Amino acid sequence: MTPPAYQTTQTTCTKQTTPTVTRRSAKPAGRTALRALFTAASAAVLALTMAGTATAAPYAVAVRGVSVDGQRYLLRAAGSGLELSATGGTVNIVGSGYKPGQGIDIAMCAIPDGVTVGDTSTYTQKPAPCLEAPGATYNTSRGDFDAALALTPEIAPGVVCGQTVRCAVVTKADDSAPSQRLFDQYLKVNFG
Repeated sequence: MTPPAYQTTQTTCTKQTTPTVTRRSAKPAGRTALRALFTAASAAVLALTMAGTATAAPYAVAVRGVSVDGQRYLLRAAGSGLELSATGGTVNIVGSGYKPGQGIDIAMCAIPDGVTVGDTSTYTQKPAPCLEAPGATYNTSRGDFDAALALTPEIAPGVVCGQTVRCAVVTKADDSAPSQRLFDQYLKVNFG
């Protein structure tokens, strides 16, 4: 009876297995919490940056994490001056965290039916039509951009923001990747 009792006491194996399992499950939770904290902090910093001047309000911030070609990117876009007069005006858009080298268009577009601004799972359709402002295509060689867009409510003949369509300033992949929806970000614009 002594040998079986000796064989069942495997405290060495238990001690070796338990810490390994605990450490592996703790790391992802810590990383996830750290990523969530970083995302929240980034959004807060962008919001404070955009609200820092009297002309910045109202403003909007969009944050989105995407994976492209095995790399992870945290896209951050913020806009100020998004409440415009009935005839239009200028909005300021800044962005960071985009894939370096990927061209990005920044334009005011009609929000497609089925798209809910803020719910990236609904960003499946190309936003169109768009009012392309001169100089609104930026090559994100560093993954960031800073743009001032002069906007009017009429995107195309008969397509008027606030009357026939909902509108937003949108970041999207340029003509080098026209069907890519991962870089879409929406910042609502209102004319009134």
